[in-house]
Amino acid sequence: MDSKLGLTKREQMLRYARPWEAIWYFCGPMVLIMVIQGLYNIIDKNMAQSFTQDDIMIRFGITAKNADNLVNLTTGYTMTAYYTIFSFAMLFGVGCSIVFSMEYGKRNIAAMRKIMGNMIVLQIITSIFISTVVFFLMNDNFHSLLVRVQMNSSLSSAIQEHYVTLAWEYSRIFIFCSPLLFLSFALPTFLRTEGKVFIVLLMQVLSIPVNVLFSFIFAKLCHLQMSGVMMGSMMAWTFNICFSTAIIIFSKNSYCKFGFKDMKLSFAVIKRAMPIGVGAFFMNFANAIQILISTILVVHLPGQDDVYFTLNGQRVQATSVGIYICQLVYTSISPFMVIFISAGIGLSQGATAICAYAYGAKKYQRIEKIIFRVALLELIWFFIVFIIILAFADQMMKLYEFPAELVGKYRWYAVLNFSTYLFAAATYTAMALYSSIGRPVQTMISSMLRSLLVIVPLSLIGFGVSNATGNNIDYFVFTGLNDLICALILVPMLYTTWRKNKAKLIDHPDDFVQQAKDNAVENEEQNIIIHSDSK
Repeated sequence: MDSKLGLTKREQMLRYARPWEAIWYFCGPMVLIMVIQGLYNIIDKNMAQSFTQDDIMIRFGITAKNADNLVNLTTGYTMTAYYTIFSFAMLFGVGCSIVFSMEYGKRNIAAMRKIMGNMIVLQIITSIFISTVVFFLMNDNFHSLLVRVQMNSSLSSAIQEHYVTLAWEYSRIFIFCSPLLFLSFALPTFLRTEGKVFIVLLMQVLSIPVNVLFSFIFAKLCHLQMSGVMMGSMMAWTFNICFSTAIIIFSKNSYCKFGFKDMKLSFAVIKRAMPIGVGAFFMNFANAIQILISTILVVHLPGQDDVYFTLNGQRVQATSVGIYICQLVYTSISPFMVIFISAGIGLSQGATAICAYAYGAKKYQRIEKIIFRVALLELIWFFIVFIIILAFADQMMKLYEFPAELVGKYRWYAVLNFSTYLFAAATYTAMALYSSIGRPVQTMISSMLRSLLVIVPLSLIGFGVSNATGNNIDYFVFTGLNDLICALILVPMLYTTWRKNKAKLIDHPDDFVQQAKDNAVENEEQNIIIHSDSK
């Protein structure tokens, strides 16, 4: 009997393809998908400046240069809110997709449908909860705490009100439309998990012109300014949802199909998915906290009142026009860093899909081969990224209105901040391994080290040293050590995991008949649990 009988081409690729071939097939498109998603930050920021500049100049009576700086910093102030909401989208979006992939490896179709149906309900419920919380933190009627805490109190009240007003107009769309954001992330994630990576790649490419077109219509033609730009993103999310739904409905071999009975919440599904998804959740939520803390600290670094630059032919003090130069370093390079890190995340997520399937199929040696190769690719990528930053940091900063006469000095702040970026490979390799084999504690440690547990203390130490020495560059020296310290913790942890399990790393032969029997027993047990929960 052919052991591959009944397997789709994608399943055969996941189960039998050579490691490099599987990585190319699943990780290659995932990298492009994540890079395209990362491009949204640059696209939205550029559209916010291009499509709203004239209206903001008239509205606030300011110059084009000041309007661009106002928009640039405003979008930076809203990143904490966006990452907070997006982190909750990943909790069940990623958690359920990895459990789905494990059941995919077992060929347990009934369980896959139950997971898919539960994911839809959980995404909608979670989005409503977190958007309500963020609404109260961003709305000016409730003091816009999340925006005001990031601003230096020495700014004039008029400038502060400009930032608060624009930040609310920009963020209210993704707050009110958060269910669309949640589903537009989760549905393509499930399609990627079952191997439809090229279809998802096509969808992501098409969503960019959708975003640009509707942003132009709403922001430029309808004069909705910052809200109009984000409404373009909302239309792109809607496009992704409709596209994904059409693929699921009309594809003959999609395992993402589900019925209304599958949408009945199952404690068994939540219990499995939540601990796995918590790693991805904390990585993004911790990013939101880290962005918040960094933004608060950098505006209070010493020496920024002494910075002058030429504005409209006149020498002006940077802080007198609401510009804190260390904060501007962050906001001018952050869109590019999102793209660079997105590629690393895409590689990690592609590896997670392959390894989670292999774990469900009991192909443990295959997991070892995939992880070693992905670790090498992550190292190569982050080395290339550091070279790019070293060579082109000044051009990146100039694109977002960083004063040209100051770039020569402050480009080195950006370089120092990413001086050990190469070692970020350890974080994303650990995330791929531990999430794919269902190790929630190790997954959470891997994700939180880089985004919270190490970077926050380093930021506080750097802030203290900078104020003690009066030299603000010291802050960036310390934050640049983040990835090195994380790697010193994670590499021994990965090595210990490998050594302890080395003897067990074998690929079990396929036995689809026994696997079907096991799935039947497991589904029956799950039905008993669900029935018990409903009483």
